[in-house]
Amino acid sequence: MLTSEKQIIAARLMANLLKLIKNTPIYKQAIEVFTSLSDNIEDDSKLNARKLSNRILFLGMDPVKIEDEIWEKLEEAMSQNNYIRFKYLNYEREFVVQPWQLIYSEGMWSLYAYNQMPDIQEVRFYNLPGIYDLEIDKKNTFELPEDFEYTKRAKGNFRRYIGPKILSCKLKITSEKTLNYIRTYNWAEDQQFEKQADGSTIMTFTTNQDYPVLGWVLSHGMYVQPLEPEWLVDEWKKNVREMARLADGV
Repeated sequence: MLTSEKQIIAARLMANLLKLIKNTPIYKQAIEVFTSLSDNIEDDSKLNARKLSNRILFLGMDPVKIEDEIWEKLEEAMSQNNYIRFKYLNYEREFVVQPWQLIYSEGMWSLYAYNQMPDIQEVRFYNLPGIYDLEIDKKNTFELPEDFEYTKRAKGNFRRYIGPKILSCKLKITSEKTLNYIRTYNWAEDQQFEKQADGSTIMTFTTNQDYPVLGWVLSHGMYVQPLEPEWLVDEWKKNVREMARLADGV
């Protein structure tokens, strides 16, 4: 039972936060818990908590609808470490994977899984709305590796992604406004900023999220220029040249 007004407010805020993952069975269960906890209080405290919780807002992309059957089968398979097989999007083949985790990011639920098919043999992400004809292989189980968790393998917070290798990145930021925005976020654990004599700022960090970093740099337009590694610089130049060509109508 909630005993303090701060606990009541926290419960209400958590209930609001959970609305970002609505349309899934787990949301329905969790929201009932938080709602019952925050309702089991005196009227005066409830009124004050409601007033403050309405002043704090969580924004996010509306989550997609996940079919209950897909979700429940995934939960069952993960609880027993069973292999699963399914069809995905418009691929003709059937996928057989080890379901490791369910991940929610930017309005999308995805299955983080190891695909050991001979031509793949790597971890992959499968967006849940694209999965159909899912079946659990109850005769075969797998052993989870110790470092299976996404957060132990992903290095960076640029998007839900794990690349093949660690990149040491060096960027030049030439806008103070852009810098102020960038440095308020934790993009990478080892990110550092160093002011330069010309007024620009050098940002350095390591990550294995290669393509998300490329998209992130491009999203800042002319105010962020990659200096290292060579791959990032070359891909950035290629995109900039193509955008310039399109802008000139060539």
